[in-house]
Amino acid sequence: MKNLVDDFARNHPRLWEIIKFLIVGGFATIIDMLVMALVIFLLNQEVFSYNFFNVLTQSNAQKNQIQNFSSILGTGSGFLAGTIFNYIMSVKFVFSQKEYAQTLNGAVLFVILSALGLSIHLIGMWAFFEVLKINFWAVKITITIFVLVFNYTTRKFFVFKVPTPKKSKIYNQEFKD
Repeated sequence: MKNLVDDFARNHPRLWEIIKFLIVGGFATIIDMLVMALVIFLLNQEVFSYNFFNVLTQSNAQKNQIQNFSSILGTGSGFLAGTIFNYIMSVKFVFSQKEYAQTLNGAVLFVILSALGLSIHLIGMWAFFEVLKINFWAVKITITIFVLVFNYTTRKFFVFKVPTPKKSKIYNQEFKD
């Protein structure tokens, strides 16, 4: 099995990178959604009859009783937990070009791009759940797919980019014996 995976990775490096990104993103999404559900549950325990699993099964039926902005706080908390996991795994496992990502500038750019993704999440949750009262899981899943594409393309081309060759200057020096 290992040989099969190694052959696939060697023959299709970009596709293998995308598969690894999706795997890491899947785990980051699970972390994100569990943290989101936990925050919503903790802020609305009485709405969900003090049963965490009711957040997963009764959220749509209880949407008018959920405290305002608890979905936004849950989304923000979940997204941040998922982003921390995603950064660590992207550096360790997903991308082969990690030199820039491991610099302070690369880490700051990763955070800035993540903040843009977080903004998309928060605005989407506010607009579609808080204002339009659409099921927050449907909104969350849709936004997650959109942000997934945004994250891969921006991280690939800005954070985990192939370094550009540095131009060298040729200096004429006199050598004295």
